[in-house]
Amino acid sequence: MTKKNKRRLLVILSIIIVGAITSIIYYNKKIKNKHGIINKISDLKIPTSYENGILGIDVSKWQGEINWKKIVQNNKIKFAYCRSTCANIFGRLDTDESYARNIENLKKYPQFKKGSYHYLSPYISGKKQADYFIENSIFEKGDLIPVLDIEKAHNLSKTRLIKVINDFILEFKQKTKLEIMIYSYLSFYRDHLIDQFPNNKLWIANYRNNDYKIKNTNWNIWQYTETGKMIGINAYVDINVFNGDSLDLNDILIQ
Repeated sequence: MTKKNKRRLLVILSIIIVGAITSIIYYNKKIKNKHGIINKISDLKIPTSYENGILGIDVSKWQGEINWKKIVQNNKIKFAYCRSTCANIFGRLDTDESYARNIENLKKYPQFKKGSYHYLSPYISGKKQADYFIENSIFEKGDLIPVLDIEKAHNLSKTRLIKVINDFILEFKQKTKLEIMIYSYLSFYRDHLIDQFPNNKLWIANYRNNDYKIKNTNWNIWQYTETGKMIGINAYVDINVFNGDSLDLNDILIQ
């Protein structure tokens, strides 16, 4: 191969390498920002009937590191629930890796209401899950009342599911003297939970931009989207509306 051809080959290889590197950088950047330009836009997807409502978010490790200063500066968002603990079908209890960081940062903004929630598994003793939630969470006066997130029965009987939930609620109240709110998807609530816990506040998830399907559930919080966007969070985030005004909000605060 002549020197001229070698130089030409090197130039071509260089172009290919530079192009590949550029493509990788672009692809990684695209993946990182796959939910949109989160730090430049907000899309709260507010239902038209609640344009002036009190909005809040719920977060976990999936939202990454949150810029809470920017969240608090958004005058539409007034509260946040942070996942504290969770259980899985393998009988393991875990703390959410983002919880301590989120709670510590939120303490800087006392006007912004914060709360904690636990993700339930019916495979694990309700008492055991309640004790783990208590040990690894912070419940302070003025915080939002804690929440029990119930989403799956894992093919177990309704009797088993209700027993685990009841055991959790009883243990939690005995140890903390606090009430607990129940969170569930509308369909799951109707299939498994309706009329079972009339004394507990209710947080319903239903991702349709209207409230006609949830009107008869006596809900306190409605999670109306799981694809909200806002400045300060580099991922989609659940957004919720509270069923009431600022005075009614006191009903779901720890006294």
